[in-house]
Amino acid sequence: MATQCLYTPQEALADKYSKFDEASGEPTHDKEGNALEGKAKDKARKDYEKAAKVREPLSKKLAEDPAALDKMKAEVEELRQQLAALGTA
Repeated sequence: MATQCLYTPQEALADKYSKFDEASGEPTHDKEGNALEGKAKDKARKDYEKAAKVREPLSKKLAEDPAALDKMKAEVEELRQQLAALGTA
């Protein structure tokens, strides 16, 4: 399915956090493996919520139209060709 090509919030945050709660998906440990507590835990929760929110519109679009990503890729390629043509004109 097309939505599998999107990074999960956990994959997107893997450079900052090493472990995630299995139920909620929120980070539980920093990249060094130390358990998050207090403000660090609150920041991690906000990072997770932001990462999930960023992916929401594209996930929804792909659920409605599984070919949407291919259409976007084709549009980008068409724009690149137009730019290349402008550069040689």
